Amino acid sequence: MLRPYIYKQFNDHINYFYLNDMTRYQNMFVRQLILIWFLAASFFALGQGSLNDSLLLDIENQDDINEKLQAQLRYASHLYDNSTDTALIYLDQLLQDYAGNDTAYGKILSQKSEAYSIQGNFKVAISIGLEALKLQKSLKDTAGIGFSSYRLARANTMMGKLDNAIDYLKSGLKMFQSIADSPAISKGYEYLGIVQQEIGNTEEAILRYKQSISIAKKLKYFKQLAYTYHNLASLYHNELEQNDSFNKYILLSVDTYKNKTITGTVPVMTKFALAVVLQNKHEYSKAIEIIKEGITESEAKKSVEVTAYGKEILPETYYLNEQYQEAADAYILHYAFQDSLDKINNAKDIAEIQEKYKNAENEVYLTTLKNENLEALNRIQNFRLIALFLSIVIALTGFLFYRKQQKNIIRASQLKAKLEEVKLAALRSQMNPHFLFNCINMAQNFILEAKKRDAYEYLEKFAKLLRNVLDKSTNFYIPLDEEINQLKLYLELESIRFKNGFSYAFDIDPQLENGVYEIPGMVLQPFFENALIHGIYNLEKGEGTIEISFKKNETVLEVEIRDNGVGRKKAIAIKKQKQKRYQSIAIPNITERLSIMRENNLGVIEVEIHDLYNDGIASGTLIQIQMPLN
Repeated sequence: MLRPYIYKQFNDHINYFYLNDMTRYQNMFVRQLILIWFLAASFFALGQGSLNDSLLLDIENQDDINEKLQAQLRYASHLYDNSTDTALIYLDQLLQDYAGNDTAYGKILSQKSEAYSIQGNFKVAISIGLEALKLQKSLKDTAGIGFSSYRLARANTMMGKLDNAIDYLKSGLKMFQSIADSPAISKGYEYLGIVQQEIGNTEEAILRYKQSISIAKKLKYFKQLAYTYHNLASLYHNELEQNDSFNKYILLSVDTYKNKTITGTVPVMTKFALAVVLQNKHEYSKAIEIIKEGITESEAKKSVEVTAYGKEILPETYYLNEQYQEAADAYILHYAFQDSLDKINNAKDIAEIQEKYKNAENEVYLTTLKNENLEALNRIQNFRLIALFLSIVIALTGFLFYRKQQKNIIRASQLKAKLEEVKLAALRSQMNPHFLFNCINMAQNFILEAKKRDAYEYLEKFAKLLRNVLDKSTNFYIPLDEEINQLKLYLELESIRFKNGFSYAFDIDPQLENGVYEIPGMVLQPFFENALIHGIYNLEKGEGTIEISFKKNETVLEVEIRDNGVGRKKAIAIKKQKQKRYQSIAIPNITERLSIMRENNLGVIEVEIHDLYNDGIASGTLIQIQMPLN
């Protein structure tokens, strides 16, 4: 199947139209003339210097800070063509340079999200994109909101979250329509076409593509035009199987790239599409050369998704050309590449876990040390206060004011240390050492029993859970759907470990499935752990069950966790009878965290726990939680 080209699409338009909306519209004609001159000069100097040098020279020649940032973002976009890693390093340096300039900072963050999407790291792209969008909304940066929405749409599309993608696209289009930004509107129509194509709305997708093409032609926005030709071709190939239309639009795309864009460079994904056209014409040898050339380019740029696609279609082309040995070798290389990607991702997950713990512990240690130093300083100042009190009233008054300031600093430092400790405790409560050990032991049992497939699937789910916990540990609010998926994954792991010794069911309010909501993170999972360890696992007979419901009540999320365990009283009695007992830290940590949140106006979360009885006999526990819903 031919894929729509959605890896790198917005940068050129962004770099020309992104910064300083009012200045852009006031100076549009002059800036177009400057742009035409700059492009002409770049082509003239092609034999004497590279495009890279021209872009760097453009940065040096800018006096206005907004114009300079535009030039720097254009240069960052150019770096994508060589290495996304280099582009990310450059963008991180820009973030340091523009710290304090919120408008510029938001635009750089947004483009950093773009870089991670091109690299294939879509979760990180969404996280950074949301941060940029939040900042730009607070600044009422219309164009910035539009582009960040588009970028979030792309990342959500690649992760299969098509409803989210459509919401972001409509939001972005609304922004650009309000400022009559035709190039961005054209891009929005194209992206709507991509998402509608993914959903299966073929007629709607064709309409959106052709709207984009019409605007791009009028503007002579050739790179955008070439992108859309490619994506329209993919629709005719994948959904309608119309090879003539597919061949037509791919050849139009290639011709536009080569003869009408500034660089004359054809992107790798379009080269792969051209290879499919050559397959249709039975020109297999040419197709093979183009695919091999594209794989080499994508590997140099570290575009993992693009490389994987090239390695996927190469064996088929060898086969069609009756080069059966080469086809077999290419298949082996393709699967080896996929396997290496999985191993790299697992190694990164382990490194992230270690780094998270190390950083959190260092933060707590440094903050505590600073607090001790401040307390020692305060004791010295108290001694000086006694001496100064015997002198003059003016000196006493001044020193009392100074001492008050010192106490405020100590109090703030103590609060920060406490928050860091609670943050670390919350992370540990979700990654309890006993839970980690049990999961690893379970995987080991699978391996010893020669159940390699079971071991692989179990470790894959385990790694996914760890990655989700770590990704969310730095965010106060997290998406509700991600929290629910993490809870399901946790219960699934525990169910496998106890050989399906309990069942669980989720009841989710339909209102929550029709929007994008966020809740405080790292709160719910410890209650699930408590229900399992102290309720379900102490059952002597019968199957344990957990029923979970999520309901929306205006701006409040109501969560109920109901289990048919032994109840709190019997759980306490069982605990006293056992000399060596697993000590749960989940509920005390959560209680302390909720208390600090309430005291510092960070949000109020109400928790009620009720014992359930049936004819006077304990039949389980009900936990009711109310938390803010954004």
